[in-house]
Amino acid sequence: MSIDQSDSDLFILKEPDAACLARQLVHGVGNHQMRKATVLLAFFRNGYWLRRFTDESGLNAVEPADDPTSVNWTRVRELLTDPDLLDDPRIEPGSMAPHLAILGIAASLAAGHPVDLRQAALQLPGTDWRRAMSVMASAADFM
Repeated sequence: MSIDQSDSDLFILKEPDAACLARQLVHGVGNHQMRKATVLLAFFRNGYWLRRFTDESGLNAVEPADDPTSVNWTRVRELLTDPDLLDDPRIEPGSMAPHLAILGIAASLAAGHPVDLRQAALQLPGTDWRRAMSVMASAADFM
């Protein structure tokens, strides 16, 4: 997996690698909403959450930990109840809101996590918000 290191030392997956990681993490998932939620995470900041979940085994957010094939959405919901557990020292303090918003939307799609869409819309840049809405609309086709 190739990693791009920006000037801020924030590691980001390059787009094709984020897509490859998403394919790996939906390989054994039959639930369409969970697949769509994983794809949403792949496109947000070039796979930020998928990379964190696979690299930080202490989060216990992928299954199985040694060769991940799916996101552990139950665990993601637990993590969202205490956002301090998801703090990232590589990101400027106070700038986790868009990251948490997209993770909340994905957890809502995959596992019914309650999410305040108004708050998410305020926290996400327009491009990320439109992409999230698109994924939610296509996931609704399979409800």
